[in-house]
Amino acid sequence: MGLIWLVQMVQYPGFAKVGAEAFHTYHQLHVEHIAWVVAVPMVLELLLALGMLFIRPSQLDLILSVLLFLLVGATWVITFFVAMPYHDQLANQGFDAEIIKKLININWVRTAAWTLRGGILAFIVYRVWH
Repeated sequence: MGLIWLVQMVQYPGFAKVGAEAFHTYHQLHVEHIAWVVAVPMVLELLLALGMLFIRPSQLDLILSVLLFLLVGATWVITFFVAMPYHDQLANQGFDAEIIKKLININWVRTAAWTLRGGILAFIVYRVWH
């Protein structure tokens, strides 16, 4: 959950601040390195969400399992069908303030989804331990 907030509050706004001349190098560095940072956690998160749907502990309500899976699904859909195409446009076109703004705006949805998911997971852990 902390990673998405770092991207939302530091990395993406940084795209707009580096300027057109340095943008390509900065963006390329981001794209090349962020994939390694997020790929494994995202896959694990998806597998765990699926597991919680089909091998659900008795303490976990079905509605929470479904909600957790939908939130993971939303982050995947936004990542692959909205955010990545924006990154492709930025990689091909270079600095574009409008695309950066769209990327920041859609990333708020991912940020909210991951934050809500983290809150639900914290609630589940609390319920299991109490």
